Amino acid sequence: MTLNAKIAVLLKIHNRLLAMCLISAVILYSAFLTSASADTSEESLSKGLLDMSLEELLNINVQSSSFFQMEKNRAPGYVTIIDEEDVNESSVRTLADAINHFVPGAQSSRRFFGALVGQRGISIDVNSKTAVLLDGTNLNQRTHMGYMLPLLLPFLNDMERIEVFNGPSGLVHGTGAISGYINLIPKNGRDHPGVESQVEWGIEEQLFKTEISYGGFGKNSEWFAYLGMVTSDGLRPSQEGPLGLTKSNDSTTPPTKEFPDGLPDQYDHFGAFAPVNWKASFNWRWNNLQVYTEFMDVYLNVDDLIDGPNGSRGLEWIIDKNGNRTFIEAVDRDYPITRTHTHLLVRPKYKFEFSSDESLEFVGSFYVVDSGTYDTDRGYKEIHPGENPLRAHNIPSEIEYSLKTIYRKTISAKYAFAAGGAVSSRAFYDQKSFFKSEGLGVELRENGREQSLREESIFSWLEYSAFSEFVYSPGSKTTVLVGGRYDGVRYFDEQFRGSPWLWNKSHSAFSPRFSIAHELKEGESIKFSYQRGFRNPDMANMEKGVVGNVEPEKMDSFEVNYSFSKGRGVHWDLNAYFNRLHNTIGWNSGANNGFANMPKSFSVFGTEVILNYAPDDNREFFLIYSYSRPVDFPKEIAFESDFKGVIHVNADRNVFSNFPAHQIKTAYLHRFFNGKLLVNLSLNQWYQKDDISYMKAHPAYKSSRTELDLALRYKISDSFALKLIGQNLTEDTHALPHYNSGATKPPVGWGDRVFYLQLQYRFK
Repeated sequence: MTLNAKIAVLLKIHNRLLAMCLISAVILYSAFLTSASADTSEESLSKGLLDMSLEELLNINVQSSSFFQMEKNRAPGYVTIIDEEDVNESSVRTLADAINHFVPGAQSSRRFFGALVGQRGISIDVNSKTAVLLDGTNLNQRTHMGYMLPLLLPFLNDMERIEVFNGPSGLVHGTGAISGYINLIPKNGRDHPGVESQVEWGIEEQLFKTEISYGGFGKNSEWFAYLGMVTSDGLRPSQEGPLGLTKSNDSTTPPTKEFPDGLPDQYDHFGAFAPVNWKASFNWRWNNLQVYTEFMDVYLNVDDLIDGPNGSRGLEWIIDKNGNRTFIEAVDRDYPITRTHTHLLVRPKYKFEFSSDESLEFVGSFYVVDSGTYDTDRGYKEIHPGENPLRAHNIPSEIEYSLKTIYRKTISAKYAFAAGGAVSSRAFYDQKSFFKSEGLGVELRENGREQSLREESIFSWLEYSAFSEFVYSPGSKTTVLVGGRYDGVRYFDEQFRGSPWLWNKSHSAFSPRFSIAHELKEGESIKFSYQRGFRNPDMANMEKGVVGNVEPEKMDSFEVNYSFSKGRGVHWDLNAYFNRLHNTIGWNSGANNGFANMPKSFSVFGTEVILNYAPDDNREFFLIYSYSRPVDFPKEIAFESDFKGVIHVNADRNVFSNFPAHQIKTAYLHRFFNGKLLVNLSLNQWYQKDDISYMKAHPAYKSSRTELDLALRYKISDSFALKLIGQNLTEDTHALPHYNSGATKPPVGWGDRVFYLQLQYRFK
């Protein structure tokens, strides 16, 4: 396809999207413009997070679980809000850390693709079931991996807060929000004027990071600019790590080649950010127009293959229903590689405010992603001296245009209504990079011949939706929400690897929701929610689907939340849920060897207990306990069906192998000397029963893991602060449980104790 032809295709898609969304906006406006004027208006955040008491923080308005902002105790389901001060006063450095420290029923672990997020008993090898959002705009890569590598970046200083929802939310966020979502809400210049900066040094990894931002505002405008950069040499673990990387003849430890210190050479680059990784963002608003722009470039060494028999890189095993283990070679590559992720997001938003009670909002996005593997010069030249290195390899790319309209109308003190529609088009490219030109355009084959890479789009789709939500408040103590959403996707106009069955193939899904919240008395409330989430098959699911018959997967969720405050600074939340999963997409390792929907549905139930205690301004304590368990998961799927390669359960019947049945997260914070010195000690534990008959993973992933972290911060002045972070102080060598079908991709090095020193500066 020529350049002019590609431009014509993109213009055609763009014009189609624009026309459809403008028509939907006109229809909505015409239908509702004659509605009665409202008696009340939508509430907004009127106080800064740092100025709120415990009770106010627990009842802060939630932005992302409904089309209306509403108090946390009225919003459907349970939402965890992580604000800027939570991060500054803890050992949290990354989004993955924040999930592990603050979110009940959720965990983030490490795989060679990056960080994995598991929620309420569900954890798979990619993040496609959890939607990562930027103020409601979906950031998931749709080739297959979701949003993984950026979760490990230590860049959080441009975020106002993070809202994490456990459970489906198809009504508001559409495809991908099936297990839950993570919504990143960026800072603005009005709430964060002046200069903020942070410099960090990672002692073990020789990590250096700097973040700087500047915010300002005028009469009708505001702006917030941010730049973060990080580089790291990585670390060489001081101990063998969770897998015992030494020669062994027993049935649980894979053999390795001999090295002077027992470790393969590539481990001295574990966790390396190389070269400089950076993120830049700009959030600008003028009157009712807001434009957010973000560029991110990540290179992280996360390939942790170990040496197998005969010098091969990688080793896996197969296991039968009796727990017998047989080692097999898995020769993927013979030199270290680096994962890479680069994206550009432009998100304009404009709101027509017809009155204080009626508005029509347009939200657009332009999103381009490169995400894949990048082979290093060092690794390639060591194995193939004298040859030109393969500089870039396996970097699929995506480009998306989207536009969403939302009409909101507050009819009276009792009634409010929202409706809208969205449309997006996404195209996928095989080996074409939008940002990484070095080494691209040719592909180095084993025989040394060069072959031109295909640059035209190999696959594309058009997604569209219509949604509505009705809010009814019969009194000051009760809120009822009812809503529904229809989503469709059509795969069109492309010959996809010679598979004509994909032409004009389409799927659709309907996502209902019902929620009722009631305040029993002051400080005590209860709510019930029913919600559905779904996920359209991603590109890889269709590419490697079993004869193309991969249908959308969905989850129905029933949840009860009880919240109450008792005495001074004591607040409890009790959650109970029951989730039913249908048409779950998994890898079918049978004769067809591709993605397919599982033949049986199954359920997960669980509970979460959250305690927040702040007796005074200088002491804070929280405790979270979470438990999850599938109740009707068919054992034959794990061992006797074609899905045994991806569906595993432990003795607690937690699915997708090794989601910890029990989680305990706790922290104690104390401020000394009028708040100048802060000490935060946190203890997190992940535990599940040890029963190999239900598992297909290394024993290191079956045992409980306990992580003790420490944060010390001293305010030198109102502008300067010095902070020391220590993670895994007890050097627990057990791996954090996650999806893992063999010994080839463990988070080696996580058994080490690591320290980071930060210098923080703020001037307003």
